[in-house]
Amino acid sequence: METLKSFNASGDLSVAIDARVYSAELAGMVAWLFKTRTLYKQFFESPRLVLPALVHLRPFLKMSHVNVEQDSKNANANGPIPTFKMSRTKPDKTPVVLISCGSFSPVTFLHLRLFETARDSLMFDQNAFDVIGGLLSPVHDAYGKQDLASSNHRLEMCRLATASSKWIAVADWETRQNDWSRTATVLTAYSNHINAALKDEYGCKVHVKLLCGADILQSCLNPQVWSTEDLEIIFGRFGVVCLERQGVSAQQLIFDHETLYRYRNHIHLVPQSITNNISSTAVRRQISRGLSIKYLVPDEVASYIEHHKLYQKKH
Repeated sequence: METLKSFNASGDLSVAIDARVYSAELAGMVAWLFKTRTLYKQFFESPRLVLPALVHLRPFLKMSHVNVEQDSKNANANGPIPTFKMSRTKPDKTPVVLISCGSFSPVTFLHLRLFETARDSLMFDQNAFDVIGGLLSPVHDAYGKQDLASSNHRLEMCRLATASSKWIAVADWETRQNDWSRTATVLTAYSNHINAALKDEYGCKVHVKLLCGADILQSCLNPQVWSTEDLEIIFGRFGVVCLERQGVSAQQLIFDHETLYRYRNHIHLVPQSITNNISSTAVRRQISRGLSIKYLVPDEVASYIEHHKLYQKKH
């Protein structure tokens, strides 16, 4: 079996992985590369295979007030957003890309099911949009969260987890910035990139929406976490797709918050028909105590964690 080697943003050799990992994505990538005829920094040791540089977003945290438009213009110079998996299935509906920002340390089945559940709801239950793609966006290392694995590891685990998906990809944009970025800035940058790549082909604007859980709506009530400026951009300009959770009234949270209520029509609530409460924190706890994480994360991710001895308790 041929082994592929990938390089991180600084050019260092980072991870060697089995060629089978990317077999599900190669056809789409090659087609996309021929279409754009653009050379990207990320590549494999094998001269036959080239993998586009993927792009990353940021998790949820308040930053100092900065001009979001200027932030996104600066970000646009740092590489493209992966669009090779994006395709239309309902041309009569508004095209949408779902963006999930977070630590993903590690990525779990909950993160992946969030995408699938939201897509089913928007496209079939509500019949409101054409969800053309989804992006997992790991946060920058400077986020500083406890037990946060390096971005190289988190990116690789996300890529392994989404290798078999026909529409979910991984974006490393955020991890390649000089520091961690505001969610409003990230969504603006993604929207600019995606529309620059697809708007002419589709003949209409592609909308990006933040994909999240009800806990994010809860955090909006805390002004120390979210600035009013950011909420105006996230909910007013882009919109949010939120997975409901037992014990949390999303409708009440929206009603109680002035900005959320003003943009209530931009918030798409998705019922959780199958309860899934797997958290990255719980997975890390299992690992630190020497317990199994099988069926909590994809097998490829579990193998990667074991191989690199991530999240193990330090003696």
